[in-house]
Amino acid sequence: MKRFTIVFILIMLAELLAIYNQDLYPWFEYISKPLIVLSLIIFLLASTSGSKLPFKKWIIVALVFSWFGDILLMFVDQKSNFFLFGLIAFLISHVFYIVAFTKTIHKPLDIELFRRYPWMLLIPYGYAFYVYSELKSHLNEMSIPVLIYIFIISTMFAVAMSRYGKVVLSSFTWILMGAVFFVASDSILAINKFHHQIIYAPYLIMITYMLAQYFIVRGAALQIEEQTT
Repeated sequence: MKRFTIVFILIMLAELLAIYNQDLYPWFEYISKPLIVLSLIIFLLASTSGSKLPFKKWIIVALVFSWFGDILLMFVDQKSNFFLFGLIAFLISHVFYIVAFTKTIHKPLDIELFRRYPWMLLIPYGYAFYVYSELKSHLNEMSIPVLIYIFIISTMFAVAMSRYGKVVLSSFTWILMGAVFFVASDSILAINKFHHQIIYAPYLIMITYMLAQYFIVRGAALQIEEQTT
């Protein structure tokens, strides 16, 4: 994990450099961006090679669709439809993350955490309602796709929360942080695209996104290690 973390930090820096030099070297991002998720897939497969858990399979599938999403979003400047295609790819990715996370609990939203503290559902869904209400008047034909996406990623966040007490604390914490950073990344992207421009938005979007995927994979690796020992 330590060696891979160093490699991943270098990939992150390469992607940020690609954003900074986008006007001069637009081709550089075609190398750096696909490496983000691809490196995580390779790491997870290599570090858990002895495991055939369904949880691992669904995490890998989610990462593959995230990788598709990354590639599709690289071509948004050439054709606006690629944003919708990328949105769909990430939506599918979140669905598979939900499936993976529910492999460690009995029912995604009918467990002890939310029975004891039902108000905690306001964290993912209350925030989702607030963001959508702010964006709604600016979305036009993207209103329904964005609404569906916000609901799915909020559910992914809620299910990540619901893993509390069902898995080792380290795995729960890393994956929950990943979910939080995913929501943050997509919030910045949506606000910057549909509402108003945010200073340094490309950097903020990618930093939070890369950390989100890294945290989820780190938490997944810990869970797989725990379940196979």
